[in-house]
Amino acid sequence: MQFLGIEWVGVTPENGHKLLLSVVFIAIVLAASWLLCMLAGLVTGRSEGTPLPVRFWTRQGASLLAAVVLILGSGEQANGKPM
Repeated sequence: MQFLGIEWVGVTPENGHKLLLSVVFIAIVLAASWLLCMLAGLVTGRSEGTPLPVRFWTRQGASLLAAVVLILGSGEQANGKPM
């Protein structure tokens, strides 16, 4: 690809497509993690009666799950084959 008279090495439509898929994948995982935290807040209750450790560990579990999904999912996207 050439832009402003400069040859951009490695910039191809295929790489742009992979980048777009990666961004969409990350956005979906982060949105799912946020929804899981909101759902957990509804289930455990957001009142003052809910113990702080329950809320903390629920958020930690959702974040850990999102991190694992991102790590495992990015391995498959990198080379097109499962790890």
